[in-house]
Amino acid sequence: MPGTTYRVLDDAVEPFNTVTGKEFVLISVTPVLNAPFAANLDVLSEEDFKIIQELFASDEVANNEKIFVPSDSENSGLFSKSGNERFLIVEDEWFNPIRELQN
Repeated sequence: MPGTTYRVLDDAVEPFNTVTGKEFVLISVTPVLNAPFAANLDVLSEEDFKIIQELFASDEVANNEKIFVPSDSENSGLFSKSGNERFLIVEDEWFNPIRELQN
């Protein structure tokens, strides 16, 4: 959030090792969002679309280590998991902060 203050760690690595202990305040913030998964509703029924959405957002997918690979794993996958990472069902408006960057 704009106005948030951060302090550089005393043991920070390059390039921050020259400003250890210094504080800075965010004056502007650019949201970083993952790209959406999109569906073509011209060829996919609403019922099938809902089934796919629910599957993507399920605990089964969130706990699938081939999709969300634990951070301490030597395996590779689509995403790393260090906490409660998972797919969410969101409305189109979720991506408005990215659209607003164009203005």
